[in-house]
Amino acid sequence: MKRPEFTKEQIAFALKEHQQGTKVDVITRKLGISPASFTKRPIVKGSF
Repeated sequence: MKRPEFTKEQIAFALKEHQQGTKVDVITRKLGISPASFTKRPIVKGSF
């Protein structure tokens, strides 16, 4: 199964929202991804 690629803009948006205290449910809904993808992928780690 191919791993989805996130754009730098999506990662930056997710990090900004997460640092401001937005819940993961809300962020993932806005990005159209699953909460598991948010925590397992480099989004939380901030790697581009």
